[in-house]
Amino acid sequence: METFAQKAWEGHSISELVTLARTRRTALINTEADLLRTTMFGLEDIQRELTGANPQSHLLWDTYSKRPKSEDEMSDHLRNRLAELVGGTNLVVNREVQVRRNRPAGVPERADLQIDAATGISGPLAVLSLPIEVKGAWNEDLLQAMRSQLLGRYMADLHVSHGCFVVLWPDLESWGDGDARRRVVASLDRDAVTQLLDDQAQQLADEGYSVEVVHLGVEYRRPAA
Repeated sequence: METFAQKAWEGHSISELVTLARTRRTALINTEADLLRTTMFGLEDIQRELTGANPQSHLLWDTYSKRPKSEDEMSDHLRNRLAELVGGTNLVVNREVQVRRNRPAGVPERADLQIDAATGISGPLAVLSLPIEVKGAWNEDLLQAMRSQLLGRYMADLHVSHGCFVVLWPDLESWGDGDARRRVVASLDRDAVTQLLDDQAQQLADEGYSVEVVHLGVEYRRPAA
């Protein structure tokens, strides 16, 4: 194994190492775990943008009707910001990627987001892929989608062991009563949902899969401490 590791190791040029040292948003991506970790950094930046100083959460709300935008519109925003934050020459953030067509006609199965990275390594690791499933807290499939969709469809079809599950949480205080989605979220115990999803991720880890669960606050008002 030591001999194999020595022969398989590929060094990096001085210019690449200098770029890594100078640029915070530059990372070496040689594995699925590297790609997932880089994506998590991007999502952390997005969270700070949405609810930190000079918050941008209003971009995800219809302020006239006092309701958050649709799951698809929020996914579009995530795709655009991730592309700006972590995208680059060798990394592409895609939206609504077709992963399987089961019928000759109709809408195929599509991952909400998919990040592809060109590693420069020949063979099966030439391109690494990370599927991301995005669910509003109001989605009726919230507690089933990690296994049934993210793992059972997208990770399985891409033959990857890493994925990301993003849950969108608007605040109830800014949300008008006329939206049926609000009643669903109001009925949830966020801490309990968080624990259930963490337990699911741990079950998948025990089976050899790595899924990061991200609870993304899209509160229009300042989030509670």
